Amino acid sequence: MSTAASELTNGSNNSLRHVEKPELSATTSGLHEIGEEDENDVGVEFEDEDENLKQQVWEKGPALLPTFNVGAYANESENVKKLIQLGVDLSRWEGRYGTIPLLYKSDFDTTMKPIIDLLIDAGVPDADLSRILTKNPFILNEDVRNLEKRLEYLRLKKFSPKSVLDIIARNPYWLSFSVPRIDRRLGFFQTYFNLTGDQVRALASVGSSGPQLITYHLGRVKDVTFTIKEEMGFTSKEIVKLLLTRPRIWKETTVSLRRRFDYLHNEEKFSHADVVRCPMLLLTRERRLRERIGFLREVGRAQFSPKQPNYISSEMLVTGTDAEFATDVAKVGVIEYNNYLKTL
Repeated sequence: MSTAASELTNGSNNSLRHVEKPELSATTSGLHEIGEEDENDVGVEFEDEDENLKQQVWEKGPALLPTFNVGAYANESENVKKLIQLGVDLSRWEGRYGTIPLLYKSDFDTTMKPIIDLLIDAGVPDADLSRILTKNPFILNEDVRNLEKRLEYLRLKKFSPKSVLDIIARNPYWLSFSVPRIDRRLGFFQTYFNLTGDQVRALASVGSSGPQLITYHLGRVKDVTFTIKEEMGFTSKEIVKLLLTRPRIWKETTVSLRRRFDYLHNEEKFSHADVVRCPMLLLTRERRLRERIGFLREVGRAQFSPKQPNYISSEMLVTGTDAEFATDVAKVGVIEYNNYLKTL
């Protein structure tokens, strides 16, 4: 058994316990070692699964016209009426494979209502419920028993009730992943980044990017990690800090990350520690960084050492509007800053 899988099976609060219930035992080891991910799992985002889901839904009945406007059927379809009452933005469904028969060939009470009730019983607030259904209509085509297993899996993995709600609200596609796939993906992050069980739970729950990263393109996660470690020179511990603080970094393009880091580190002499303390530096457009740092040099306020007077922190560089930056950080009028930007 792999080290990661062993950690799952012990009773420590610092590990993700492997699911032992028979109905959830489709996965064998719980976590795969690096490189052992399912061939069909690596590099597959859920959005790419629309083709597979399309076939499942369209087989329910004869196809309607592929191009449609939901509003035109609002008075004729009970499904449309009830979903609109729930706050679902059905205009977001237009043009997506499989949504037409889902709306007009499915029976609301037998197909949709059990799933909606399950989410409500799980504690999903009304606003989050409408958002989940708006972004992932295909959840209404799931077997409610599978959804129950996927929610139970998170509880068995010691995710708190709040974390479970945050995960499914911030990543509406999460519940469309089977238990084995989610298990493999959590195992991938645990093994690849050498995370503890608590750190995996934290990653899967942090902000909106954490839950989304778990179901993201694993090949891209590896590419970004290579860039951060091998090309930028961050240590493994520093990478974990970046990952747990700002997982959205792993959804950026490697080109953008390299350009921002090259400017900050090689031109402006920001250290690796500076970036780890303020990961938003890697999420801020290179142009904005150049504009703001360049202007601070123009007005004699480019002081980035905490040991010196008039210290400008990294957070002050990357937060706030241009007006707030001009008045609060650069200590000048907005017009003066705008005039500077026009010269670039």
